[in-house]
Amino acid sequence: MLRNRVTISVLLCAIIESYDFIVYAQLSTILAQVFFYTHSYYLNLLAVLGTFAISFVVRPFGALLFGYIGDLKGRKVALMLSMRLFLFSMICMILLPTPKNIGIISPVILVIIRLLQGLAMSGEVGGLVLIAENVKRDKVSIAAALHGIAIVCGGVLAYFVISLCKNFLTEYEMLSYGWRIPFFVAFLISLLIPYLRKLMRESYQYLEYTKAEKPESFSIIETFISHKRSCLLAYSIISLASALFYLVFVYIDIPRNVSTMYYIILMGIFMIGNYCAAYFIGTKNSRSLQLLTLLIVMVFVYPTFYLMSYNFFFACIAAMLLNAVYFGIVFPIVIFIFPVNVRQTCFSVVYNISHISGGIAPAICLWLSNVIKVQAAPAFYIMFWVVVVFICMFACKESLNVQVKD
Repeated sequence: MLRNRVTISVLLCAIIESYDFIVYAQLSTILAQVFFYTHSYYLNLLAVLGTFAISFVVRPFGALLFGYIGDLKGRKVALMLSMRLFLFSMICMILLPTPKNIGIISPVILVIIRLLQGLAMSGEVGGLVLIAENVKRDKVSIAAALHGIAIVCGGVLAYFVISLCKNFLTEYEMLSYGWRIPFFVAFLISLLIPYLRKLMRESYQYLEYTKAEKPESFSIIETFISHKRSCLLAYSIISLASALFYLVFVYIDIPRNVSTMYYIILMGIFMIGNYCAAYFIGTKNSRSLQLLTLLIVMVFVYPTFYLMSYNFFFACIAAMLLNAVYFGIVFPIVIFIFPVNVRQTCFSVVYNISHISGGIAPAICLWLSNVIKVQAAPAFYIMFWVVVVFICMFACKESLNVQVKD
């Protein structure tokens, strides 16, 4: 039962994180009109998107802070602190006065709120560590898959709530108060988290570690230097995962008249494929299967993106399956390549830095497309990262051979 509370609490946070990400992005044009006053619509929008990007830039620092607390004081302590910070920032967002009320201070406060949310959500990465350390070794892939499914569910929920708001509220109402409603929905959902986290227990592996020796403060720089190979491996694996995920969603061109149905179908394919792949690797858990998965991505990524450029829906399905298989089979191995005493710090920091790399992938691929004049240019970017992961997996064999107790 306690394990279920741990899982539900962490997955609920993953849903809210994804929900907040999509909501802010979808409301960017509205927020630009509410909080920023310039004569240029594009400057307004750029200011909002810049505020959006700030939350990503600050995440590695939040990961370092909460990761260090998680390794020194416990996973549960770090998650409780990050949850409180997130709830506080969410309340501030809902109650934030507009520039009509307090002038230029309003957008300044908006930036501060996004900074706080970025710090808080970076701490939630520790939830993946907590889940993985509370399940049996052959269930780790499934736990990671559920986390990925939760992220997708958060995105679907965000689209649904925003669609309801835009369908039932006028443009004036959305600019007046309607933009607050999606954030209020996130706040209502997040009210369950403190209750669940209060009841959940500490990680089994962390408790075993603290029984054997007392956690001591450690040098951050020395820790990353001594685990540089593991960090490099984790960085390459997660960078490929995030780049593949972002690029697929950016380059999928869904017709507007069937966008909702297409989106639901593609998300369903991703969730089912991700879970099935995770279940399969849980029963096999072989390195050769992980290498085979990378080879499959390398072979099929170019024809997939090439056909996607011509709006073939089956190519979109293939892209989702590539995403699902990679996430389910290769991605989960990064959690346990770090020792328990520094696991949350190293994993959280590398995870958040890697997602910055994935986030800039669409811009890099746009530049690459203009240079080489090939529509399927993102495929070459993915191939580059596949090669990097291959090299890192062979160069860091000792990290992959880490055995984790059930």
